[in-house]
Amino acid sequence: MNIATPHRQGFTLIEVMLAVVIASILAALTLPSYQRMVQKGRRADAIAALTTVQQAQERWRTNQASYADTLDSLGIRSAESPAGYYQIRLSEVSHSGYTITATPVERRVQAQDRSCAAITVVAERGQVQYGGSNAAGTPTTECWAR
Repeated sequence: MNIATPHRQGFTLIEVMLAVVIASILAALTLPSYQRMVQKGRRADAIAALTTVQQAQERWRTNQASYADTLDSLGIRSAESPAGYYQIRLSEVSHSGYTITATPVERRVQAQDRSCAAITVVAERGQVQYGGSNAAGTPTTECWAR
């Protein structure tokens, strides 16, 4: 007579809980990095808007004695970037230059980007500088991906 032991199938509660703990640790380690990469990718929305305004300013300057002082003059009807993550502002306009600033729209997900709270293009006397600043207002070079 052969007494067979019953064959168990499935996982024990401890095995399942161990798998959940490991998955949670991996998620906690990778989620902040993922969020930073998504924020960095969304900066392309600001760069696209800044580039559009910059090109429109240069077209305007070709036919005028100075740069346009409003986005509307340039034919840009919305002060938001194409995907709506950034607000675009034109300032310090003169006959020889201008500043364009993109800032994250409040209460949108990109407002959490503390590394690039403002992304700028400054054109003055034929020279263009690309920059930005973090949430503390300190200039940073990481806003324009190279």
